[in-house]
Order: sequence, then structure tokens, then C-alpha cells
Amino acid sequence: MLRLFFHRNSLFVHLAFWGGLLLTVLYLWGNGWALLRGWQRLLFIACLSQILFAKLVDLYPWYPKTSAGPGIGLQFQKAIVPVSYLWLSLALWMWVKPITAILIAYNLLLLPIGAVACILIYFHRLDPDRNDPNPLSGSPPPHFPSITTKLPEKAGVVRPFF
Repeated sequence: MLRLFFHRNSLFVHLAFWGGLLLTVLYLWGNGWALLRGWQRLLFIACLSQILFAKLVDLYPWYPKTSAGPGIGLQFQKAIVPVSYLWLSLALWMWVKPITAILIAYNLLLLPIGAVACILIYFHRLDPDRNDPNPLSGSPPPHFPSITTKLPEKAGVVRPFF
């Protein structure tokens, strides 16, 4: 169930992103920009800039198409999940009533996503090794036995895995 709502390639994540875009365009086209005061306009532009930055780093080809794994791009794909839901909820709030405190809150929620992206890009650019990413970087984690997994019997004793 979590995969349905929070996987980076989920239909709900894509619908939230495109829904946020559609509601924002309709809000701005429907004279919503005129309803905003000076600070609100600045905060709204800051929100949209952070969303645009998150999508641009997601779309940027960090490695050649022939690379074995997604590498740094996987982190940017995963960052689109909260950005999509935040954008959709921001667009809904803007339709209800544009409140400065809500715009500040959304900027503060989007700020760490952009900051982490900048840090990752900085370290990616500093890395002198330009090899392709590891093919295991995008694969699911390996299955680890649970604590209650039984080991093979030795001398008739079954021990829990620790």
C-alpha cells in the first residue's frame, strides 16, 4: 500500500505533480495573482522556484543512458515524491485562501529538499571518479533473515539468528 502512494514511479505521485501544476496554472490564469499581496507573491514565487529546481535536477541526465545504475539521479527521483504532494496541497490552499503563514510553512518544508539536492550536486561535482554508477544502486535491498530465522540444527539444538 505504501508503494502505491510513495514510490517514485507511482501513479499517485505523478497525478499529484500534474494536479499541482494544473491547479497552479488555473489559479494564476484565473486572476489569483492579483489577489496576492507583495510578500505573498514573493513567497509564492519562492515555492514555485523550489519546485522547479527539484524537477529540473530530476530531469537532468546525470549519467549516460548506457550506465548500469541510476546513481545520484535516484535521490532526485525520490525527492519528487514529497515535492509533488506538497505542491498539490499548496495549490489547494491557494484556492481556499492565500495566507502568508501557509506560504512560509511550505517554503520551510521545501527548503531542506533543495538544500540536500545542492549538497549532493556539490559532492557529485567534486568527485574525480567519473565512472558509471554501480548497477546495484537502484536495485531493491537484499533479503536479510529475520531474528526468528532458524539456523541448521547442530547436535539437535535450534538457535535463533542473532
